[in-house]
Amino acid sequence: EGMHNVIRRYKDTSIRSSMLYEDAHLSDYGREQCNNFAINTGIEINPELIVVSPMRRTLQTATLCFPHLINKIPWVSLEHIRELASTSPYNRRIPIEEHQANYTHVDFSNDAHANIDPIYKFLIENKQTHETVDDVSIRVNRFIEWLDTRPEREIVVVCHKRYLETLFDEVLTNQQLNILYCNSNNCNNNSGNNGSSNSGNSTSVDYSGDSNNNGGSTAFNNCEMRSVVLLLPESSSLSQSQSSQ
Repeated sequence: EGMHNVIRRYKDTSIRSSMLYEDAHLSDYGREQCNNFAINTGIEINPELIVVSPMRRTLQTATLCFPHLINKIPWVSLEHIRELASTSPYNRRIPIEEHQANYTHVDFSNDAHANIDPIYKFLIENKQTHETVDDVSIRVNRFIEWLDTRPEREIVVVCHKRYLETLFDEVLTNQQLNILYCNSNNCNNNSGNNGSSNSGNSTSVDYSGDSNNNGGSTAFNNCEMRSVVLLLPESSSLSQSQSSQ
């Protein structure tokens, strides 16, 4: 749970524009959620790469959930996987140099506009209060293209609810990519292609609480992780990704 979730419950809506919540951090309860995740689940996860949104709440989430992986594997910040953005202060990213000082285990070199929030700048220049789903879909596609350049097969992605909805329900569905939604025993194919040859080969665990194992079709909760196997169309390798919000 981030402070942006908390202030949305306040009756006084003016507090949402307070600069006290710029680039919102986790609430006390959110930090407790992450600590519980680390003890009960995170310690069992050993990916080759962690990709994290450069927002304060996701950097905190990743660091608290996977402390055993700090300085053990690459951690990469990627602007492409930020939440559907708005001009509200809690969705505005602070300068990267401030995050670099606090998260020295994260590589921020991919964030070209380090000290300028490029998405906030885009919204202001185009007189938009929020990104559209199409705007986010463009970023999702750029993320998939970036993912296809990586050599790692098992990757943890720490990002955001609305971003993940766009990833699963819009982009991956429309592109009809081969997506396998996994639990501890097998991976189910929701793309219409036969994925049975991969069933049982994944060691990932589905934490969605979705008894139908519908993968991305149900909304993510705070500090929830789901595992999928994604076969990219121009790649011969199977990429296993674990997405956390």
